[in-house]
Amino acid sequence: MQKIWTRLPVDLIGTVSNSALVLLTLLMNADRGTNTVTVSMTQLAEIMHCSVRQTGNLMRELEHAGLVCSRKRSRYATCLTLKPDILPPRRGIRPAAEPEPEPEPADSSISQEDLALLFGAV
Repeated sequence: MQKIWTRLPVDLIGTVSNSALVLLTLLMNADRGTNTVTVSMTQLAEIMHCSVRQTGNLMRELEHAGLVCSRKRSRYATCLTLKPDILPPRRGIRPAAEPEPEPEPADSSISQEDLALLFGAV
């Protein structure tokens, strides 16, 4: 059996039930950066080891807490829109690095030429 790892927003502990938090972490894990997740309620129920009805109740609890903004059902899956500010930043997406400023010349009695001879060409 493959393990699934998720992250949990700590500030949500105690605001909704533990099962709803587990469902939320599974949904956040399935998000690909667009705040929308398309899932099958049957698959979620299998992962959480509960019934589809219980999964729907947990989904409703997340909606009432404001963590799921919208839910649209289709024939085979459910499309959910998650609240954007609860999602952790995606791995691999990093802000553009700012160029490092040039170091200011240090007040030293050793000249730059002597440093180049000691430590190799710079």
